[in-house]
Amino acid sequence: MTAITEITHLPDALLTTGPQADARADQRTGRLYQWFIACHLGLGFLALGLSAWVYQAAVQIPPAYWLFLTLTTSLLLQPVLLRLSGSYNFLATISVVILNAMILVATYNFGGHLSPALPVSIVVPLFCLLFMPNLGKAVGLATLTACYGVLIALYINGHEFPQYLAPKDMSGLFLAGVIVAAVLVTVTAWGYLDLYALSGSVLREEKARHRDTADNLARALDQVKEAAREKGQSLAAVCDDIRMPLNAVIGFSQIISRELMGQLSDERYRSCASDIESSGRHMLGIIDEVLDLVRIESGDLNLTESEFELAQLISNSSNSVAGLARAREVGLTEDLPSDGLMVRADHGRLQQVIITLLSNCIVLVGGGGRVQIQLSKSAVDEAVLVIRTTGSTVSPGRMSMAMHPFDGIPTGLDVERLGIGYGLPIARRLIGLHGGKLEVVGHEPDETHIILTLPPERLL
Repeated sequence: MTAITEITHLPDALLTTGPQADARADQRTGRLYQWFIACHLGLGFLALGLSAWVYQAAVQIPPAYWLFLTLTTSLLLQPVLLRLSGSYNFLATISVVILNAMILVATYNFGGHLSPALPVSIVVPLFCLLFMPNLGKAVGLATLTACYGVLIALYINGHEFPQYLAPKDMSGLFLAGVIVAAVLVTVTAWGYLDLYALSGSVLREEKARHRDTADNLARALDQVKEAAREKGQSLAAVCDDIRMPLNAVIGFSQIISRELMGQLSDERYRSCASDIESSGRHMLGIIDEVLDLVRIESGDLNLTESEFELAQLISNSSNSVAGLARAREVGLTEDLPSDGLMVRADHGRLQQVIITLLSNCIVLVGGGGRVQIQLSKSAVDEAVLVIRTTGSTVSPGRMSMAMHPFDGIPTGLDVERLGIGYGLPIARRLIGLHGGKLEVVGHEPDETHIILTLPPERLL
């Protein structure tokens, strides 16, 4: 039987989200935030120290000094804003723009090409390439390039940079800038290697977790298969237990209806016995279908293959259901190839499939409807059987649903169920065992096309 499993809970090992994944994400994010705060505090206090020194040593305090101090304060406020908003990408991009503006102001007003801010500017592209998202990289590098472009253009044109610091102090300040830049590059590389090591650790944990997940899923799949097999075996055992008393019921009803043990005093007893026999045979047919479905699902059903003419098999199957078609006033027509179309398949099972399809189509077609049978060979050497029904009381969509057990089509005055839903599912699975397909299509509510296809290797 088809096992339908509803999963209401999965362990954390099977989930890609949850407390464990959140903890790993928090660990990476926390480490990145730590470096974000450390870099801002380090650069900010370094800039404040430079501002304090300039305030003491400068010949004149220019308005740009207060602009530099404002930018430094903004840089120091970024960790606070990160704590409040958590917008790392946006604030990191803003920080790079602020840092470029500080470099431009410091270089222009305090030393020009000898400014200590120039060596420090090497930190900007490193920070952009190692810690910034794509948009932040583009904005940061573009802003730095623009600042350098402005300074180089002014220098080439002979622009006189303001000299607010004594020339004797510039060489020492430039050397100090180089030392600070080396320290900042070292710290930046250390931060990147730290995050890289953390990422490698997380990657190893993820690989181990996915390996455990695969093992858990494999074990769960084995458990589901074993449960389905046990369920099928239990159902088969129940069906076997039902068959024995049911055969007895059918046998005794035959004895009564045929008056083998004496004449009946009332003719109604014979009618009742006949009804019991027909109902018992119908129930026995259902049990046989259930057993077939169990064997197919468990893989215990083997095909007995032989060579035969498919057209002849279809013609014989059509003759078997002709009486049902006449009783329901349904037109039954055939369009079969003259060469017979030789195939190699299980003759009995294939006949079972075709009779099931034809009988269900006839049952679902109202009086005056038509069932047309057409067999042909496709361009890719497939055997294609098309059963067209006109006047069906079941739409193609509902018919397709009936290919699964328990079709769920409601009963009513104008709608008939497709049995209990086992004949068509068995037909679909039997065709699948032959390597073929069974499809239901249709563009009109009262017209259905059932297409049975056998693969080229089945044709001779």
